[in-house]
Amino acid sequence: MKEILRKYKRAGVTDYESANQAISDYIEKSEVSLKEWQLDLFAGVLDYVGENIEREAPKTRSAAEWRELERQYVVKSDFTLPDLVAYLLRRLEKKRITREQYSQERRKFKPCKHRFCLNYYIPRRDNQEFCSRNCKEREKRALKEFEKTSIVYENGTYLPPTAYKTLRQAELEHLYRKHERKFDPVVLTDIMVENEMYAGKRDKAKEERRNRSWKIDEEANKGVQNHVKCEEVGEKPVKNLTICNQIISKEAKVYDG
Repeated sequence: MKEILRKYKRAGVTDYESANQAISDYIEKSEVSLKEWQLDLFAGVLDYVGENIEREAPKTRSAAEWRELERQYVVKSDFTLPDLVAYLLRRLEKKRITREQYSQERRKFKPCKHRFCLNYYIPRRDNQEFCSRNCKEREKRALKEFEKTSIVYENGTYLPPTAYKTLRQAELEHLYRKHERKFDPVVLTDIMVENEMYAGKRDKAKEERRNRSWKIDEEANKGVQNHVKCEEVGEKPVKNLTICNQIISKEAKVYDG
């Protein structure tokens, strides 16, 4: 069993048939039935070899296959050509534009030049080619990705690695166990609240104001407990906190009114 694990559970091993045959031979020659944990180990070996095959597939993928995958990959589609046509037809039906103006309005819109964006937009300047700065940066990264993959693979691709590469199941499980605490709802809520308060940075001025306010409230509470100035008791200290609270409630009602 250890020999099978050492031989086949390795990066780059793609001979699935050989691994399957070795496991079958081991099971047939075994004098006792294999335990569940042993079967799980062998299943993990076959999964590992299968993942190796998937990871090697991009290296021999044809240019036509890459172009089809790129056609299916979209990162932005907020206002596509069908949306534009529907928008202009609604304006035409409501008589906000005429049939002649329809073509003029249509020519104002241009498609974004980023290969993974389907948006149409009205350029703010004549030489504008992308609907946003993000699309411009994504297109630069896509061109660099093509240059890099053209060296490693038989055919290059503009796709980012995350679009066609997947982590092994073992790697996913390891990452989950490593960062499991971050998935806790309470922790995520605390992080979101902190981000909303500080936008990623500490607001020291706000912290200082909050700290001073807390100190003022604390001193005020001490003063109320030790001495209450009002018509009912004059300026003598109030030792009975029940009477003190009644006076405060009365004054608060008058103030609210």
